Amino acid sequence: MLKIRTNVPKLSRKERDEIRHRKDILDAAERVFARKGFHSATIADVAAEAEFGIGTIYKFFKNKDELFIRFIAEKIGGLVESTKAAADRALNPRGKIEACVATQLQFFYDNRELHRIFTVEAPLFEETIGGRLGGELKSKIAEHVNFFEEIVSDGIKAGIFRPVKHMVATHAVMGIIYMSVQHWSIFEPDSDLLSWKDSILEVIFNGILA
Repeated sequence: MLKIRTNVPKLSRKERDEIRHRKDILDAAERVFARKGFHSATIADVAAEAEFGIGTIYKFFKNKDELFIRFIAEKIGGLVESTKAAADRALNPRGKIEACVATQLQFFYDNRELHRIFTVEAPLFEETIGGRLGGELKSKIAEHVNFFEEIVSDGIKAGIFRPVKHMVATHAVMGIIYMSVQHWSIFEPDSDLLSWKDSILEVIFNGILA
């Protein structure tokens, strides 16, 4: 059997350590921002949570603003990529919507503090720094919306979904998912978010009329 050679360079031990340390810092930042909020949190708090010296944090991020921007950007990027990967494995538009719903519910269930950070801390941070967060994330959010719209459009063309305005249907689907997550996060955080999937899909596909 022929061995396939790849040109992917092997990372040095130092490079592997840096990747791991950066991830540890971002994971610690998530816990600190969720617990204290962006404005009350400090770089020293993140360093203590990650069990690193303060200088190690500044090696990767020049200040708290940059740390928060990178944290939000990478989390949203991860959500977008995992959603796309799940949908790409489905065979048709209906299956893709089902995969998107399941993946996003799982994501927020596994990262339960993120929704509060996204909906409370990020908007406050945006006001403070005058739009830098919006510029950083605009392309990822647009990519996410466009991906959903493409699924809806394909479903309409295939006769699987009713012929409604693509963007209205797209925002309706995304809105059901995110408002369900928001309700769970605020009012029922101890319940099983994953058990909501069937009801969400029932509303998306069949509406609420009896």
